[in-house]
Amino acid sequence: MAPPTPIEIVVRARRSYASAQGELAQASAARVQASSTMLPATSEWMNQSRTVLRAAPPPWLMPGSLAHAIGRGPASGAGLTPPPAEFSNSESEFHHYVTGAATGARELPTLLTLQINGEARDVLAPTHKTLLEVLREDLNLTGTKHGCELGECGTCTVLVDGVPVLSCLALPVECQGHEVQTVEGMARGGQLHPLQQAFAELGAAQCGYCTPGILLTAEALLADSPTPTRAEVKAALAGNLCRCTGYTKILDAVELAALRMRGQGDAAAGDAGRGAAEGEPSGYEKHGGTAEE
Repeated sequence: MAPPTPIEIVVRARRSYASAQGELAQASAARVQASSTMLPATSEWMNQSRTVLRAAPPPWLMPGSLAHAIGRGPASGAGLTPPPAEFSNSESEFHHYVTGAATGARELPTLLTLQINGEARDVLAPTHKTLLEVLREDLNLTGTKHGCELGECGTCTVLVDGVPVLSCLALPVECQGHEVQTVEGMARGGQLHPLQQAFAELGAAQCGYCTPGILLTAEALLADSPTPTRAEVKAALAGNLCRCTGYTKILDAVELAALRMRGQGDAAAGDAGRGAAEGEPSGYEKHGGTAEE
């Protein structure tokens, strides 16, 4: 049998491609038809259920925890019928269902009382908003920064009862009754915190976007361990990413602040500046620190 000519190869390839395209078009049309029949039933159920919820919210949907409501609470509230079989009650769809995002409606805000930087603050906010969003958008505390919003960069770190917390993953309703501190609360009486002063003097901040989260994480470290080793400082700041610096000045600044908070900072401050300029050991090294990188 003679091998196919180049023209025959091209013709066969075009026929195969056309056949595949036809199959894809048929499958796409079938999906569109299935969606058009499913959507009205799902939308009707969502509208009816949302009306029931707004009239008489079941206990498991009251402010306190949306996470408990997502597939973990009772199957229905008073008069709330189960969803159609086609409706997948995933977290995102449940969010749309509760907040009314699918139809343009909005979840009614909840009155929250938060203890922020030593001051009681009342705020009206939907329960699904994160602590990061409430701090920035409702309380105008913009020192806390948006980063990855996935809990991976540490940019949004705040302190809750003195413990570093990623505010992009925390719900404000869960922080009621706890002390929340942002970077705006570090200075006292018009005086910078030793960490802020050390960061400014040693140039530990460049663009500064990650600095609030690093400062608060370092503050929690020094409160727990006033004399940290460089390895301990590195471990504490491992979850705070910086895209500008090489981290060395950040580590230097934390150690300098620790020295000053122990009352050894006067000599260390001068030595740190000279060391940075002349390549000599900085003040934290001369006072017992380590040059480990």
